[in-house]
Amino acid sequence: MDFNAVKTWFYETVPVVQTTLLTWSLVAFQWVSAKLEDASVFAVKTVHGALDAHKTTSWVFADRNSIPWSVKDGHLNYPLVYFPAEMLFSGGGTQRGKFDNVVMAELRNSDKTLIFDMSAFFHQLSWFGSAPSLYEVALTFCLTENLVYSKEALGAFTLEATTTDGVKTISLASAKEPFSGWASPAEAEAT
Repeated sequence: MDFNAVKTWFYETVPVVQTTLLTWSLVAFQWVSAKLEDASVFAVKTVHGALDAHKTTSWVFADRNSIPWSVKDGHLNYPLVYFPAEMLFSGGGTQRGKFDNVVMAELRNSDKTLIFDMSAFFHQLSWFGSAPSLYEVALTFCLTENLVYSKEALGAFTLEATTTDGVKTISLASAKEPFSGWASPAEAEAT
């Protein structure tokens, strides 16, 4: 074997081998880096989830009769706050209220067709301070059931409540004042 031929072959082959080894090393490094980054993102999300799991979620109404948004405890300086776990509205006071005399509550569309039976929701709902409006109660019910309606669609619904005093039918479009009793808005103005 000719020494010069081996020397030429060696000097021609080494750069190709070096380039190939360098390329595969960079590919392997990039793959390992990507897997480590994925693992660290997963670990951070897991830790954040575990740390936030003990905090309760609240729904805050920035304005009365508006769509609420969900926040963790600590941001409760709003006109109305709903705590889904307790089924409790907080309106900034200490007086407690509840829909005690509701026997049955139904949400109906403009054709008077029954859309939802809200009886169980009304039986469990309570509040501190300023009472929620019936519109806010219906809106909260829909959101807890994962239903989203436009303001116009929700305003077209009526709430038919059977109380110990009789049946009351109230349009949600006109039920945007804090709840103070089952009189319709026209009856409340007459008294």
